Amino acid sequence: MVFSPYIPGSETKPEYPLDRFLPPLPPGMIRQWVSAQIPRGSWILDPIGNSPQLVLDLARMGYLVLVTANNPVNAFLIEMLAQSPDKASLEEALGILARTDFNGQPLEKSIRAFYTVPCTNCGYAMEVSSFLWQKEETSPFGFRGTCPNCQKSGEQALTPEAKASLPSLSSYSIYHARALESVVALDDPQRNQLETALNCYLPRAMVILQTILLKLTKLPLSSRQVNLLQALLLSTFDSANSLWAYPPPPTRRRQLTIPAVFRENNIWQALERSIDLWSGKGTPVSCKQWPDNPPLSGGISMFKGRLRDLEPLAETDLVQAAVSILPRPNQAFWTLSAVWSGWLWGKAAVQPIKQALSRQRYDWNWHTNALRSSFQASRPYLTGSKPFFMAIFENEHNFLSAALYAAKSAGLSLQSFSLSGDNLAVQSCWKPGAFPLEQTEPSRFMDVGSTAAVDFLTSKAQPCEYEPLHAAMLIALCREDLLGVPDGKKLDLPLTETYRQTDSILLDKARFTRFGGGSSSTDSGLYWLADPPPGIETLADRIEQKVIDLLHQPGDLSQAGIKEALYQVFPGLLTPSDQYITTCLESYAGLLPGEIPQWSLRANERYEKRQEDLEEIRAKCASLGADLKFDVLKDGDTIKWLSGDPAHCYTIFIKLTAQLSSLYSDRSSTGKKVIILPGSRANLLAYKLKHDPYLNNLIASHFMVVKFRQLRAIYENPLITRDLWDILIKEDPPELSAAQLALL
Repeated sequence: MVFSPYIPGSETKPEYPLDRFLPPLPPGMIRQWVSAQIPRGSWILDPIGNSPQLVLDLARMGYLVLVTANNPVNAFLIEMLAQSPDKASLEEALGILARTDFNGQPLEKSIRAFYTVPCTNCGYAMEVSSFLWQKEETSPFGFRGTCPNCQKSGEQALTPEAKASLPSLSSYSIYHARALESVVALDDPQRNQLETALNCYLPRAMVILQTILLKLTKLPLSSRQVNLLQALLLSTFDSANSLWAYPPPPTRRRQLTIPAVFRENNIWQALERSIDLWSGKGTPVSCKQWPDNPPLSGGISMFKGRLRDLEPLAETDLVQAAVSILPRPNQAFWTLSAVWSGWLWGKAAVQPIKQALSRQRYDWNWHTNALRSSFQASRPYLTGSKPFFMAIFENEHNFLSAALYAAKSAGLSLQSFSLSGDNLAVQSCWKPGAFPLEQTEPSRFMDVGSTAAVDFLTSKAQPCEYEPLHAAMLIALCREDLLGVPDGKKLDLPLTETYRQTDSILLDKARFTRFGGGSSSTDSGLYWLADPPPGIETLADRIEQKVIDLLHQPGDLSQAGIKEALYQVFPGLLTPSDQYITTCLESYAGLLPGEIPQWSLRANERYEKRQEDLEEIRAKCASLGADLKFDVLKDGDTIKWLSGDPAHCYTIFIKLTAQLSSLYSDRSSTGKKVIILPGSRANLLAYKLKHDPYLNNLIASHFMVVKFRQLRAIYENPLITRDLWDILIKEDPPELSAAQLALL
């Protein structure tokens, strides 16, 4: 097993339909990952079909993709996005719907009237983009939009007069009954659960959506136009529900719970916005139904169901690799997929995912079993040593534990692993291998996990979050065939027992210490070695030095080029975060404008210029010490000011970088300790202090930090005394800011 460099892909991701429920796959990531190992024109299996973008990217790269999609919504996304419908066709189809008659006027006009209120500023009848609601209230409290008359924009209060001006709804019960009947029969035992799911649609949204669906059945449309309107409606179904928190939260929606404050979006505007979501998403690719084959130039053969039900069976030597983005449990999306499938395609379409209506919660033990089932169905197609590339997005330790436990329990062997710098994305490669061993010696599990944790912290050489540390233990357990269950054995609460063992490892105070975090759980705070080895060099310092080396190379560098170079040097669990990379760059370089911005080393950061600064500061420190009547001893970049009282002596460390690992083992200096460094290093040092409590405690307890410009000002002060010196060096400590000010 090797730790491989993380592949970031492109930072610019186009918006796709239902994006908030789908894996956030960066463009280009799969291209770099797969094309280096699998020849184009090969068959690739996606046994889960969780990411339409993944399937389409592979097909457009020239691969033949066999994808199984049990969720009808995912299957439809793949089919329609493969066609890459043009904007004009979508607009034409929506135009037909817009002009259809509804109560003597065009349907579009009737729907827009439900979102038209007087502007609170000028009284003009304006169309809102959304109404604002508080949960459990019977009417909205405000709205958002831009008045075309006075240009007032943003949030406005909804007055009682404005509420009264809105059109009254038709009989809601009729439309609600239709919404139910489209999904399940009247006597279906899951009807009550469906009622709960439909509660996320307000009456206005329900009436409008069901009206549109009813009209769709009566319009003289071609089959392609029906598909285009179904596509627009599918994304609008999501826009029309009450799961849009206001203001938007940083996390994605996973549970079917209505936020305390939410938006009710304008449905017609949502239909119009959907046109851009579906159009212009790449060149069209062939999408066939299994067992029909796409052209050899690349395409998709889709089976609508689970891989274990594939009919007819594929030859086991057909595929050359498997690639999947693993799904995260998402009760909201899976339940709504059942609802939307019934609305668009009828009860029969709901059957493959009907059980989603009855399950209110998906725990990680359940998810481990589900993943294992998919991996077991894939294994017969991975003959020889064919690889299975797996990616995880929105990673957390539960998700990663479920994936690794399931893969090992399906007889797969971990070949490579990498984790993004923010710990949110995982890339791993597996091949058929040995099944886990029966655990007859629990102590071996503990020994392997503990050794892995110590080794990882030693390699990182600084405190670390729970996520990568836990990953290091799981990887070691996979390597020793200790994670998972033997072939044929049932998974019974697999993660519960795993956590009991791994978490107890980190509670060993003889080996580990913890900064922060709650007492009720182990997955927060930062972990470090109880007795760090001498002579360590922190990962942060090593990354900073590599950034310096890159910036001193001839020519300017793009952010992507710098990241790629760093990822090669710091692979696997050591991937630096984007935030830290940028903080390092801002400390030494400037960003040149352009279509692809380039980083350029600042002139005052070149080696020769900084050496001049070093000589200057060294001379000023020696002279200042003598002026203050200290005995001055020079030892390279360390200067000591000695006096008769050891408590009033100073050891001064002059630094050109923010690399302070060498000070960890400083035990010989007595008295007060001062670090002097360039002001442009202050923000970088502040970042390190914030993210490394061990370093922060060391600096706070034993050191004062002075910037070059401070030292220069003190040197020029004709009134300087020992007491004044002691005051002035404490006046401007490093503080973390969003923008780095390159001060000398």
